[in-house]
Amino acid sequence: MEQGDLNLAVFGAHGDAPRIVLAPGDVEECLYYIIHAFNLSEKYQCPVLYLTDQSLAHRTQTFPWPDFTRVPIINRLIPTEKDLKDGYVRFKATENGVSPMALPGMEGGCYAATGLEHSEKGSPNFTPKMHVLMSAKRARKIEVCSKEKGFTARYGAKNAKIGIIGWGSTQGALREGVDMAAKAGIPVAHLQLKMVYPLPEADVREFLGSVEEVIIAELNYSGQFNQIFRSHFLVPTIAFTKCEGLPFFAEEVFKKIQDVATGADTPAMGAALARS
Repeated sequence: MEQGDLNLAVFGAHGDAPRIVLAPGDVEECLYYIIHAFNLSEKYQCPVLYLTDQSLAHRTQTFPWPDFTRVPIINRLIPTEKDLKDGYVRFKATENGVSPMALPGMEGGCYAATGLEHSEKGSPNFTPKMHVLMSAKRARKIEVCSKEKGFTARYGAKNAKIGIIGWGSTQGALREGVDMAAKAGIPVAHLQLKMVYPLPEADVREFLGSVEEVIIAELNYSGQFNQIFRSHFLVPTIAFTKCEGLPFFAEEVFKKIQDVATGADTPAMGAALARS
């Protein structure tokens, strides 16, 4: 198992076609966050990719009986009676990029689904002006989505100089490694991202402001998430990667934290390792 498909999930598209990428951290989250995935897809009218891995697929975990009221259902935005009477426009350019979507058969509406660049009414349109307008519209949806709450989980010390960030199934090992560090007198803060694209802007910036050094932990060779993270936030990070077809072990996490705490590993060294 590994986390080697992130670049494909985030960037694997023809043209600028942004999407949302979620990654649950344990078996229980697999259940709840797939509901979030459908909600986000309906809310922002765009694809949502859901990244699990072999570690989660083979894992046995007990958790409380599901309470589906924890995740309310969000339905797509549909046009109002006024929208339909005034002349419905399927891809209307809105402030947040989301346009009302008429249901098939809705009187006065038009259900348009096309892979071609289009006008606000939904008919094919390849003019430069319209392509810029619609590209900006699609980008705005992702920008607004980055402000969604509830897609990160903070763990560990409230006041810590060292922070470690992970995503997906690494969650358990990272938390255990943080606990081992705490017992050794090294306070560490841990932030696990459930939404890996777009990056949850406010929560991540708050976390970065609370620590002095940041470790990015992931299970792939090239540090795919670390590269996305550094390019977005423009901060030095320490890459912590593993590519053996195996999950992280808590002892490995603890050893990395020790190295950072003692100065044996630095952001500059981490960046060099990510490039090697």
